[in-house]
Amino acid sequence: MTHHFDDEGNIAKGMPKQARELAGFQAMIVDAFTQQQQDDGEKPSIPCFKKNCKGVIDILHSIITYCIHWSCPVCQVGGILYDWRGTKWDNTSGHGIKTTAIEKAGRLWFNRLTDNIVIPFSAVIISGLNEVLPKDTQVIVTKITDYFDQCGVMVEITVGRECYTIPLCELAVSDILTENFKPVDEYLSWWFSLLDEG
Repeated sequence: MTHHFDDEGNIAKGMPKQARELAGFQAMIVDAFTQQQQDDGEKPSIPCFKKNCKGVIDILHSIITYCIHWSCPVCQVGGILYDWRGTKWDNTSGHGIKTTAIEKAGRLWFNRLTDNIVIPFSAVIISGLNEVLPKDTQVIVTKITDYFDQCGVMVEITVGRECYTIPLCELAVSDILTENFKPVDEYLSWWFSLLDEG
C-alpha cells in the first residue's frame, strides 16, 4: 500500500486520477477495518467503488500475513492490501490488531496443519460454493495458504486445470484411511464448533 504514498505518507498527488481514487478507496478500507477492530464494532459497510455497482465490500484479515483482502461480491473486483500498518489510516495506534483467543487457536491450527498434512491430497467439496464448485466436486488440495479471521484455514485447490483458494472448512478428505484425514477432521470439528457457538 505504501507505494501510493509521497514522502510525508500522503497519497501521492502526481499519480493518475484512477490510481489516486483506488489509493483513496484502499485507505478507506484500512481506516474502516482498523476502526472496527479497535471499537469491536460492526463489520464496516463500504460501498464498491465501481461505477453502477451496488455491492458492499467484504473485508477479510489474515492472521498469518496480516494483509487485508477485500472484494465486492457483486462485481467481483478485489485486492490485497500489504504494508498498511503504520499508515495514517491505521487506527491501531501502532499496537496492531487485537488478537482474540480464537485467532490464537487459529494460528495454532494453521501451524499444526502446515506441519502435519501431506500435500497434495484428494478432497471433496462438502457444500456447494457456487456453480463452478458445486457440492461433491472432487478436488486436489495443493497448498495451505493462509488463515482468515472469518473463513479459517485457506487452501489452494485444483479442479482440472483451474486453481482456486477456498476455506478448508468447505472440504472433506476423500480417503478416510490417509494420514491427512484425522488432522483435517479434528480441525473441521473445531471450526464448526465455533460456528455453532457464534
